Amino acid sequence: MECEKQAKIELVYMTAPTKIEARAIAHALVASKLAACVNIFEEVEALYDWEGDVKTEKESVMLVKTGMGLSRKITEFVKKEHSYECPCIMVMHPTDGNKDFFEWVTKITKVTEVISDHRLT
Repeated sequence: MECEKQAKIELVYMTAPTKIEARAIAHALVASKLAACVNIFEEVEALYDWEGDVKTEKESVMLVKTGMGLSRKITEFVKKEHSYECPCIMVMHPTDGNKDFFEWVTKITKVTEVISDHRLT
């Protein structure tokens, strides 16, 4: 039995210091067609080492659903616009899931030219 070919998408995990900044980033990504959808989880506790000190902060987590190959453009955009000196940006490649959802993400993010003049203001 031959397997159906699954559309390929990327998931990008990112954090922001506030829900306001996360929402601004998410809006810019969706409006520019770099993302089909962004989930925002607010008030997540983060413990991390920063320059030798253990820090504890509240931040918002974003889970970005995008088409294959767009994570580099997302990373470039977020690094320029993000308030963190070193923002968390991690890319995952799901191998299985709802075929219809994967196709929807691919359709939404498949544009001939990504609209890239969105800025956080």
